[in-house]
Amino acid sequence: MTLREFEYNHSRIVLKSSPLVYQIELTNACTMKCIMCPRRLMARPIGYMDEGCFKNIIDQIEGINTHVLLHHFGESLLHPKLYELLVYLKNKNIKSGLSANPTELSQEKIEAICRGGLNELILSIDASTDSTYKSIRGAHADLDIAMKNIDNIIAYKKKFSLHNPVITVQLVKMKKNESEIGDFKRRWNIPGIGNILIKDFYLWSRSDESIRKEALLSKKVAFFPCAFPWFSVVILWDGRVVPCCNDYDGLYVLGDLKEKTLKAIWNDSSMLELRRQHIKNQSESNKLCFGCTVKIGHRPCRFYPFTLNLWFISRKSSS
Repeated sequence: MTLREFEYNHSRIVLKSSPLVYQIELTNACTMKCIMCPRRLMARPIGYMDEGCFKNIIDQIEGINTHVLLHHFGESLLHPKLYELLVYLKNKNIKSGLSANPTELSQEKIEAICRGGLNELILSIDASTDSTYKSIRGAHADLDIAMKNIDNIIAYKKKFSLHNPVITVQLVKMKKNESEIGDFKRRWNIPGIGNILIKDFYLWSRSDESIRKEALLSKKVAFFPCAFPWFSVVILWDGRVVPCCNDYDGLYVLGDLKEKTLKAIWNDSSMLELRRQHIKNQSESNKLCFGCTVKIGHRPCRFYPFTLNLWFISRKSSS
């Protein structure tokens, strides 16, 4: 059992462990208008992470994180310094993952992520027909361009005998595309694609009716403390720190890296209050956590060595 798991199982509020950084948002800019994405509700300004801010984060997590995801609520391929950021991570021996829309995967970006050392690339397609693709991701989505770009990166990797990035194609399962899942799996069961991921769709905080009607399943809220406040944080493009990957609009800001270190934020007052809310199941006043249907964890037990199967603990990264 790790120290983080011990502190979660024993409902500790002040922690001796250090936080993992789950995601770093390089930008919240995006060309897509996906029906399942809460960006339409986003009130915070659009921006791009400063290179100095990024390096400050990486310097703080060196020796703590083994890998990190470089996306949150934006299209990271749009960041003008993507290659430089990837190289900095690689030089720090931290592995990187990135989720992107293949429509933005130009030849320049293919070269940047392959030469920069990206370890994993998740490409969101969500359909096997162009009409469904556009209905889900907006008018900018183009299935022919997406497929051509994916073929191009596979060809580039083959040309230079590259193992990385490992490519995952992803479909978020909804009513609109449920009938196309079989064709999607068959289309991408090809050499060069490492994984095919069919991902469940779930609701965000403040999701409106147009979003809710696309969900296939209604998930019940689990009454146990979410493990994220004991394990990790997410960092927005402007350096603000939030609790998890569901915080698309800075709904619960823990601190600002322009003012404090990650270590200080990890046991600051906002973080302590968040842990208290989860332990006591009292998140009614928390607009991020109240009603959340995607908690990770279990009911803590002091006497048995339960292990949490969280991606950043158990996941095997490509070498």
